[in-house]
Amino acid sequence: MRARVFLSSLLLASAVAAAPAVKRQCSAPVPSSSSTVVPTTSTEAPIPTETSSAPETSTTVDPGSTSAPEPSESTSAPTSTSTSTDPEPTESPPPSGGGGGATPALAKHALFGYLHASFMNGAGYIQMKDVSDDWDVINLSFGEPDTPTSGNIQFELCPVAECPNVESEADFVAAIDAKVAKGKLVQLSIGGEKGQVRLETEAARDKFIESVSAICDRYHLTGYVLCFHR
Repeated sequence: MRARVFLSSLLLASAVAAAPAVKRQCSAPVPSSSSTVVPTTSTEAPIPTETSSAPETSTTVDPGSTSAPEPSESTSAPTSTSTSTDPEPTESPPPSGGGGGATPALAKHALFGYLHASFMNGAGYIQMKDVSDDWDVINLSFGEPDTPTSGNIQFELCPVAECPNVESEADFVAAIDAKVAKGKLVQLSIGGEKGQVRLETEAARDKFIESVSAICDRYHLTGYVLCFHR
Protein backbone atom coordinates (compact mmCIF):
# COMPACT_ATOMS: atom_id res chain seq x y z
CA MET A 1 0.00 0.00 0.00
CA ARG A 2 2.75 2.37 0.95
CA ALA A 3 4.57 1.32 -2.21
CA ARG A 4 1.56 2.39 -4.41
CA VAL A 5 1.24 5.72 -2.68
CA PHE A 6 4.94 6.37 -3.08
CA LEU A 7 4.79 5.41 -6.70
CA SER A 8 1.75 7.64 -7.32
CA SER A 9 3.50 10.55 -5.64
CA LEU A 10 6.59 9.94 -7.70
CA LEU A 11 4.60 9.88 -10.93
CA LEU A 12 2.75 13.05 -9.94
CA ALA A 13 5.99 14.80 -9.16
CA SER A 14 7.45 13.72 -12.48
CA ALA A 15 4.37 15.02 -14.29
CA VAL A 16 4.62 18.37 -12.58
CA ALA A 17 8.31 18.62 -13.33
CA ALA A 18 7.72 17.78 -16.98
CA ALA A 19 4.94 20.38 -17.44
CA PRO A 20 6.18 23.78 -18.81
CA ALA A 21 6.45 26.55 -16.32
CA VAL A 22 3.90 29.32 -16.81
CA LYS A 23 5.40 32.79 -16.63
CA ARG A 24 3.52 35.54 -14.79
CA GLN A 25 2.36 38.31 -17.09
CA CYS A 26 2.78 41.74 -15.36
CA SER A 27 2.49 44.05 -18.35
CA ALA A 28 -0.62 44.88 -20.28
CA PRO A 29 -1.55 42.20 -22.77
CA VAL A 30 -0.57 42.83 -26.38
CA PRO A 31 -3.74 43.33 -28.33
CA SER A 32 -4.46 41.03 -31.17
CA SER A 33 -4.96 42.13 -34.74
CA SER A 34 -8.71 41.91 -34.29
CA SER A 35 -8.72 44.38 -31.39
CA THR A 36 -9.50 48.10 -32.00
CA VAL A 37 -6.34 50.12 -31.72
CA VAL A 38 -6.52 53.82 -30.90
CA PRO A 39 -3.78 55.70 -32.82
CA THR A 40 -1.21 57.35 -30.62
CA THR A 41 -1.39 60.57 -32.70
CA SER A 42 -5.03 61.14 -31.75
CA THR A 43 -3.99 62.72 -28.48
CA GLU A 44 -1.30 64.97 -29.99
CA ALA A 45 -1.71 68.35 -31.73
CA PRO A 46 -1.87 67.87 -35.53
CA ILE A 47 1.19 68.95 -37.48
CA PRO A 48 0.23 71.71 -40.00
CA THR A 49 0.35 70.54 -43.55
CA GLU A 50 0.41 72.50 -46.83
CA THR A 51 -3.36 72.19 -47.06
CA SER A 52 -3.81 74.37 -43.94
CA SER A 53 -1.92 77.40 -45.40
CA ALA A 54 -3.79 80.36 -46.88
CA PRO A 55 -4.56 79.83 -50.56
CA GLU A 56 -2.69 81.96 -53.06
CA THR A 57 -4.64 84.47 -55.08
CA SER A 58 -4.06 86.06 -58.43
CA THR A 59 -2.79 89.28 -56.77
CA THR A 60 0.07 87.57 -54.93
CA VAL A 61 3.35 89.31 -55.82
CA ASP A 62 6.52 87.32 -56.04
CA PRO A 63 8.73 88.62 -53.19
CA GLY A 64 11.83 88.02 -55.28
CA SER A 65 10.61 90.38 -58.01
CA THR A 66 11.69 94.06 -57.74
CA SER A 67 9.97 95.46 -60.82
CA ALA A 68 6.44 96.83 -60.68
CA PRO A 69 3.88 95.19 -62.99
CA GLU A 70 3.55 96.93 -66.30
CA PRO A 71 0.15 98.54 -66.96
CA SER A 72 -1.88 97.23 -69.81
CA GLU A 73 -2.48 99.30 -72.91
CA SER A 74 -6.14 99.77 -71.97
CA THR A 75 -5.19 101.69 -68.80
CA SER A 76 -2.38 103.81 -70.25
CA ALA A 77 -2.81 107.59 -70.12
CA PRO A 78 -3.86 109.15 -73.45
CA THR A 79 -1.26 111.22 -75.24
CA SER A 80 -1.53 115.00 -75.30
CA THR A 81 -2.11 115.03 -79.05
CA SER A 82 -5.23 112.85 -78.78
CA THR A 83 -6.90 114.97 -76.08
CA SER A 84 -5.74 118.47 -76.96
CA THR A 85 -8.63 120.67 -78.00
CA ASP A 86 -6.98 124.08 -77.64
CA PRO A 87 -7.12 125.98 -80.94
CA GLU A 88 -3.86 127.12 -82.42
CA PRO A 89 -3.12 130.78 -81.67
CA THR A 90 -3.78 133.12 -84.52
CA GLU A 91 -1.86 136.27 -85.20
CA SER A 92 -3.83 139.48 -84.65
CA PRO A 93 -4.03 141.60 -87.76
CA PRO A 94 -2.36 145.02 -87.56
CA PRO A 95 -4.62 148.07 -87.29
CA SER A 96 -5.60 149.56 -90.62
CA GLY A 97 -3.39 152.46 -91.61
CA GLY A 98 -1.14 152.02 -88.58
CA GLY A 99 2.51 151.24 -88.10
CA GLY A 100 2.02 147.49 -88.57
CA GLY A 101 1.96 146.42 -84.90
CA ALA A 102 -0.92 145.24 -82.72
CA THR A 103 -2.89 148.00 -80.96
CA PRO A 104 -2.03 148.03 -77.23
CA ALA A 105 -4.81 147.49 -74.73
CA LEU A 106 -5.77 150.59 -72.75
CA ALA A 107 -5.99 150.84 -68.99
CA LYS A 108 -9.46 150.88 -67.42
CA HIS A 109 -9.09 154.59 -66.63
CA ALA A 110 -6.93 155.88 -69.48
CA LEU A 111 -5.44 159.40 -69.54
CA PHE A 112 -5.72 161.25 -72.88
CA GLY A 113 -3.66 164.28 -73.94
CA TYR A 114 -2.76 166.39 -76.96
CA LEU A 115 0.84 167.08 -77.96
CA HIS A 116 1.34 170.10 -80.20
CA ALA A 117 3.98 168.58 -82.45
CA SER A 118 3.34 170.51 -85.67
CA PHE A 119 3.42 174.09 -84.30
CA MET A 120 4.47 176.13 -81.28
CA ASN A 121 1.91 177.12 -78.68
CA GLY A 122 2.10 179.03 -75.43
CA ALA A 123 3.48 176.03 -73.49
CA GLY A 124 6.48 175.69 -75.79
CA TYR A 125 7.58 172.64 -77.75
CA ILE A 126 7.85 169.32 -75.86
CA GLN A 127 9.80 166.47 -77.44
CA MET A 128 8.11 163.09 -77.65
CA LYS A 129 10.70 161.39 -75.43
CA ASP A 130 9.93 163.89 -72.64
CA VAL A 131 6.21 163.15 -72.52
CA SER A 132 5.33 161.57 -69.17
CA ASP A 133 4.44 157.88 -69.17
CA ASP A 134 1.35 158.81 -67.15
CA TRP A 135 -0.34 159.59 -70.47
CA ASP A 136 -1.97 156.51 -72.01
CA VAL A 137 -3.10 158.15 -75.27
CA ILE A 138 -1.05 160.84 -77.02
CA ASN A 139 -2.83 162.69 -79.81
CA LEU A 140 -0.53 164.58 -82.19
CA SER A 141 -1.92 167.98 -83.07
CA PHE A 142 -2.76 168.46 -85.84
CA GLY A 143 -3.25 166.83 -89.20
CA GLU A 144 -4.93 169.33 -91.56
CA PRO A 145 -6.12 169.23 -95.19
CA ASP A 146 -4.55 171.52 -97.79
CA THR A 147 -8.11 172.55 -98.74
CA PRO A 148 -11.36 171.80 -96.91
CA THR A 149 -12.70 169.51 -99.65
CA SER A 150 -9.57 167.85 -101.04
CA GLY A 151 -9.30 165.13 -98.41
CA ASN A 152 -5.51 165.46 -98.56
CA ILE A 153 -4.34 165.44 -94.93
CA GLN A 154 -0.86 166.78 -94.14
CA PHE A 155 1.33 166.57 -91.04
CA GLU A 156 4.91 167.73 -90.47
CA LEU A 157 6.98 168.33 -87.36
CA CYS A 158 7.20 171.91 -86.14
CA PRO A 159 9.85 173.78 -88.21
CA VAL A 160 13.14 174.64 -86.51
CA ALA A 161 12.54 178.34 -87.09
CA GLU A 162 9.41 178.14 -84.96
CA CYS A 163 10.50 175.38 -82.54
CA PRO A 164 14.30 175.57 -81.99
CA ASN A 165 14.35 172.49 -79.74
CA VAL A 166 12.45 170.20 -82.12
CA GLU A 167 13.98 166.72 -82.45
CA SER A 168 14.88 165.06 -85.73
CA GLU A 169 12.28 162.91 -87.46
CA ALA A 170 14.32 159.77 -86.67
CA ASP A 171 14.39 160.63 -82.96
CA PHE A 172 10.69 161.47 -83.06
CA VAL A 173 9.82 158.07 -84.57
CA ALA A 174 12.11 156.21 -82.14
CA ALA A 175 10.39 157.92 -79.20
CA ILE A 176 6.98 156.89 -80.59
CA ASP A 177 8.15 153.28 -80.88
CA ALA A 178 9.27 153.39 -77.24
CA LYS A 179 5.86 154.69 -76.13
CA VAL A 180 4.01 152.03 -78.09
CA ALA A 181 6.27 149.35 -76.59
CA LYS A 182 5.08 150.51 -73.15
CA GLY A 183 1.44 150.06 -74.15
CA LYS A 184 0.70 153.68 -75.12
CA LEU A 185 -1.36 154.85 -78.10
CA VAL A 186 0.14 157.58 -80.31
CA GLN A 187 -2.44 158.86 -82.77
CA LEU A 188 -2.82 161.56 -85.40
CA SER A 189 -5.43 164.11 -84.40
CA ILE A 190 -7.16 165.41 -87.55
CA GLY A 191 -8.87 168.79 -87.60
CA GLY A 192 -8.21 171.24 -84.81
CA GLU A 193 -9.40 174.83 -84.51
CA LYS A 194 -8.86 175.74 -88.15
CA GLY A 195 -9.02 172.36 -89.82
CA GLN A 196 -12.04 171.60 -91.95
CA VAL A 197 -12.49 168.21 -93.60
CA ARG A 198 -15.37 167.66 -95.99
CA LEU A 199 -15.34 164.42 -97.96
CA GLU A 200 -17.96 165.35 -100.51
CA THR A 201 -16.65 163.25 -103.42
CA GLU A 202 -15.38 159.76 -103.88
CA ALA A 203 -12.02 161.16 -104.92
CA ALA A 204 -11.77 163.16 -101.68
CA ARG A 205 -12.62 160.06 -99.68
CA ASP A 206 -9.94 158.01 -101.42
CA LYS A 207 -7.39 160.79 -100.96
CA PHE A 208 -8.21 161.00 -97.26
CA ILE A 209 -7.59 157.27 -96.79
CA GLU A 210 -4.38 157.40 -98.80
CA SER A 211 -2.87 160.43 -97.06
CA VAL A 212 -3.78 159.39 -93.50
CA SER A 213 -2.39 155.90 -94.06
CA ALA A 214 0.87 157.37 -95.38
CA ILE A 215 1.28 159.59 -92.30
CA CYS A 216 0.59 156.68 -89.91
CA ASP A 217 3.13 154.50 -91.68
CA ARG A 218 5.76 157.25 -91.80
CA TYR A 219 5.66 158.03 -88.09
CA HIS A 220 4.68 154.53 -86.82
CA LEU A 221 1.40 155.77 -85.38
CA THR A 222 -1.22 153.46 -83.92
CA GLY A 223 -4.16 155.23 -85.56
CA TYR A 224 -5.95 158.56 -85.90
CA VAL A 225 -8.73 160.50 -84.21
CA LEU A 226 -11.07 163.21 -85.56
CA CYS A 227 -11.00 166.44 -83.58
CA PHE A 228 -13.22 169.14 -85.09
CA HIS A 229 -13.64 172.42 -83.20
CA ARG A 230 -16.80 174.48 -83.60
